[in-house]
Amino acid sequence: MPWDQVCDLLRQHDLAGCNRDVQCGWGEGCKVERRLVFVSAGDRHRLDPSLVSGNGFDVLIYFYGDDRGVQNDLARRGQLVERKGGKWPNLLAAHRSNVANLGSYDAVLVLDDDLALTNIEVLRLFDVREHYNLCIAQPAFDRRGRVSYAISTPSPWTSLRYVELVEVNAPLFAAEQLITFLDVYDGSLTGWGVDWWYTEVLCSGARMFAVVDEVVCINPLDREGQREIERLQSKAQRIADWERVREQHGLQQLRAPRTVGRVWRRPDRALVAFLVEAGRVVALLRAGGEPRRLQLKRWRMGSKRCIRGVVVRLPVGPN
Repeated sequence: MPWDQVCDLLRQHDLAGCNRDVQCGWGEGCKVERRLVFVSAGDRHRLDPSLVSGNGFDVLIYFYGDDRGVQNDLARRGQLVERKGGKWPNLLAAHRSNVANLGSYDAVLVLDDDLALTNIEVLRLFDVREHYNLCIAQPAFDRRGRVSYAISTPSPWTSLRYVELVEVNAPLFAAEQLITFLDVYDGSLTGWGVDWWYTEVLCSGARMFAVVDEVVCINPLDREGQREIERLQSKAQRIADWERVREQHGLQQLRAPRTVGRVWRRPDRALVAFLVEAGRVVALLRAGGEPRRLQLKRWRMGSKRCIRGVVVRLPVGPN
């Protein structure tokens, strides 16, 4: 069986086991958490087919594309609104017009349209955020895709890691925290710097932001063409907008956000996760292309060091 299929089976087994381990407590008298997935999607979206309203959450899609076939397909997944623009300005518009009705939800996932999270993965994110009462959470990002910060790559030994920053690609908010940020956010940033902005505005506690290592997705490298956000606004303009907003509001920018705490996996779950991560490394090695230097962090289980930090050369495909 190919490594990719083996890894997928192991990953699904790991998620299923974790969902049995952490119960949401939806018994008699318990309040069922209301959940929303917000997506600003275009003609070239990569959303998973299982991401549909009614599967444990509602889906609100702001469609900025032109293809009517794609639009009709997305309309079958949940509530759809036509509006040009980026994800964050569209979310702000949904909040101000009360289309999203954010106040009626307990948690909101603000998802990029090129992240193919499955229904079970999205539910797991919601469950973990609720269980640990997190302000913001995010999935881990597979090393085979685009990774902005080392803290976002998955660790096989932990269920989640408390971090200083949750990235802008797929932040899962406690709804009241998202509303607090949107009351400050003015729509001037389309993506770059939004994560630093909400980090400054929201919870400052050491264990309020987290990367969920049980859910791993690929943030695509976009080798097939220009990124959708580049069609909307150039990278240079996005950076310039951030610098202006940062100076205007006195915001900070974390150059190298750190991990500040960990929740360790059960040993059997850690073993499964380690095999999955080994499969990803094998897939990366098989991809070929130019090598790059990758600093492997120390992996620890409890107080015992498992692998010493080393520097290796791993091949990656063409950028």
